[in-house]
Amino acid sequence: MIGLGLLAVAAVHMCPVANARYVLRSNPGVTLHFENAPINDDWPQGVVVAIHGVKTGRTSYWLPWYGGTDGGRHIRGTALLDRSKDLEAQRRVERRGDLDFFLLDSRYRFLSSLPKRGSAAPAHLLIPNLDLWHFFDAAGQRDDSPRAFFDLVGCHRSTAHDRGKDAILPSVA
Repeated sequence: MIGLGLLAVAAVHMCPVANARYVLRSNPGVTLHFENAPINDDWPQGVVVAIHGVKTGRTSYWLPWYGGTDGGRHIRGTALLDRSKDLEAQRRVERRGDLDFFLLDSRYRFLSSLPKRGSAAPAHLLIPNLDLWHFFDAAGQRDDSPRAFFDLVGCHRSTAHDRGKDAILPSVA
């Protein structure tokens, strides 16, 4: 029995990033998963971070990237392409801001890499300032996301939310 439990834990830790499912530790109504995204010179990771709040029903999309004045790991807010609207106008999407993005292994050691299409999923994610940017709905409701510490809770591919291929890759300049 103990052997099966250890095997299940090992399987979750070897989960491909596109299959990983996370829950916000302080509010299980906020979930996170990765979706495959386009790749270009500015955005080579090939994944987009999708954060969903049950209370508001909203999903926000974020692109992982290295750099900035601190040389750290970040995520930048983006949107999904709306094929009924002008493509060029959407590519000039307003910057929602950059957030710090920390990846940790199962022993809470910080990882130096970013999630990339085909890579193994980290056991934990920390987005310390997510609460500043999480969407409000039309009624002013907000999904609480203080000190956004996400834990890996599952490893299964779901195509129900697979819209990352339509992520807008804004110009970095």
